[in-house]
Amino acid sequence: MTKMAFFLLVVLGCEMWVNTGALKLAKPVLMGPSAGLLSNVTVFTCWVGENPQNLSVFYQLLDGDGMKVSEVQSTLPGEKASISAVLSFSHDGSLICRASGHNNSDTEHSDSDSLDFRVIDPVDGAILISTASPGDLWEGESLTLQCNISKGNYVSYSWLLNDGPVQLNSIRFQNQLTIPHLSNHDSGTYVCIASNQYNGTLTFRSRSNKIDVQVKEDVSKPGISFDVFSNAEKNLTANVTCELATGSPPINFTFLRGSEIISETLKESLTASLMIPVVLNQDMDLVHCQASNGKSLMKSAELNLTVEPVGGGVTMRAENAKGPLFQVIGVWLHCTVERGTFPHFSWFHNTSRLQRKGPFYSVFGKHHSGLSLALGMRSDGDYYCEAGNKFDNATRLRSQMIRITKEGLNKIPDDVVALVFTCFSVLIIAVTMCCLYGVLRRRQAGMYRHKQYFQEMSNIVDNEEEYEYENKEDVYDNGEDHYDEEDDVGVVGEYREDTDMEQSSTREDSDEGEEEDETNTKIPLPNNA
Repeated sequence: MTKMAFFLLVVLGCEMWVNTGALKLAKPVLMGPSAGLLSNVTVFTCWVGENPQNLSVFYQLLDGDGMKVSEVQSTLPGEKASISAVLSFSHDGSLICRASGHNNSDTEHSDSDSLDFRVIDPVDGAILISTASPGDLWEGESLTLQCNISKGNYVSYSWLLNDGPVQLNSIRFQNQLTIPHLSNHDSGTYVCIASNQYNGTLTFRSRSNKIDVQVKEDVSKPGISFDVFSNAEKNLTANVTCELATGSPPINFTFLRGSEIISETLKESLTASLMIPVVLNQDMDLVHCQASNGKSLMKSAELNLTVEPVGGGVTMRAENAKGPLFQVIGVWLHCTVERGTFPHFSWFHNTSRLQRKGPFYSVFGKHHSGLSLALGMRSDGDYYCEAGNKFDNATRLRSQMIRITKEGLNKIPDDVVALVFTCFSVLIIAVTMCCLYGVLRRRQAGMYRHKQYFQEMSNIVDNEEEYEYENKEDVYDNGEDHYDEEDDVGVVGEYREDTDMEQSSTREDSDEGEEEDETNTKIPLPNNA
C-alpha cells in the first residue's frame, strides 16, 4: 500500500467518525398569524419538541428561498423562541423556521414546515383613466377604463356607473374594465373602487376620480312631412318638418329642393321645420332634408308639396263589432273622399253634428275619418259624414246616409232563414230515405234466407229419393223384400207437389226482389239457417 492510499483511508475514517458523532435536531414547529400589515411588528413562535438536554438552540426565520428575514434567536434548553419581525414585503409568501445548535458543530440544523403569510399594504391613491377620449365615442365602438393605485396589494376592483353597478355586458380583467360594444345605455359617470382586506375584518378602500362618458348615437334616416295653414289673406303656407328617430345633438339639418339648398340649421333637438309658401293645385316641386351630427349624413325621401283640394265622391263604410253569441254590440264607421291632400271629416247623427267624444260614440283616425258607436237606444238613427279641406271651410262634400239600429243589425236576414230551413228539410228527407232503404234491405235479406232454406230442403229430398231407389233395386235383386213401385212414386210425387206449392208461394211474396237476390249467389248463409 502506498503512502497516498494510506493517507486517504485515514482521512475517510476520520470523516466517518465525525459524521457518526453528529446530532440532528427534531423538526421545529413554526406558529404565527396568516397575515400582517406592512411595517407592523408581528411575533412568530418556533420550538423543537424534543430538545436535547443541556443544548441551547438557535432559531431564525427564513423566506421560501432560504434567505434570512429575521434575527437569530437563542433559547435555553426546553424553551420556545419568540421571533419578532417588523413586516416588510420580504415576509410576504412562505416562511420557515430553522433550528441549529448554539456553538455546537456536532449538531445538524433542521427546518420546519412552511407557513403561508401575507403582508397587507393598505390600498390608496386610486386613479381612473380612459384609453379613448370619453367625449368622442360612438355607438358600436369599444371603451377601456383602467384603475391605477399608488400603493396596495391583494387588491380587488369594483366599478360604478351613475353610482350603480356596471352591467354584465362588460369585460373585467385585473384593474381594467372593457365595454366592447358601446350603446347609449353606457353613457354616464364612471368610478372605480379599489379595496383590500386584513384578516377579513378590516377593509381598506380607495375611490377614484370620476370620468363622464357620453356615447353618441348616429342619426337615423329622417322622415319628412308637411302641413298647410291659411292666413287671413287666404294665402297657403306649408310647414315642412324633418324628424329623426335617433341621433345625438347637436344635429345639422339641411332642406333642399332638388340639389338646391333652401335652408340649413343646427338644432339641439331631433326635429327641424321650414315654412314654404304654396299655391293650391300648382306643382310645387319635390323637397327633401338631410341630417348629420358628425359621423354619417342621412337623407330623407322626397316630398311633393302640391296641395289638392277635396273633391269627388265621399264614401262611408260600416264594420260591425260582435260580442258573445255573435251579437252585434258596436259599429265602426269609416269615411273616405276620392281626392284631397288634407281632408277633414265631420260626423252627423240625425242631422246633429257630433263632437270629438260623446256618451255612446268616439271620433278616431287621421283627419277624424272614423266614428266608433256603442249600440243602444240612444245610438239608433241616421248617420252620414262630410269632407272638407283642413285649411278652409269653403268646400263641404256629403256622403250617403246610413240607418243604424241595434234591433236591425241583430235581426236574422230572410235569406239566412230560408237557407237554414232548406238545409233542415234536405236533412230530414235524407234521413227518411236512409231508413226506408234499410227496411227494404232487411226484408230482401229475410226472403233470401227463406229461399236458400227451401233449396236445401229440396236437395235433401232428392238425395233421399235417390238413396231409397238404389236400396229398392238391391232388395229386388237379393230377393230380401218387395216394394210396390207405384206406391213409392205416389208418395214422392205428393212430397214434391207440396214442396213446389210452398216454393211457388215464396216466389209470389218476393216479386221483383227475387231477381236481384238470385244474382248475389256468393253471399254466405246465416249461422242459424
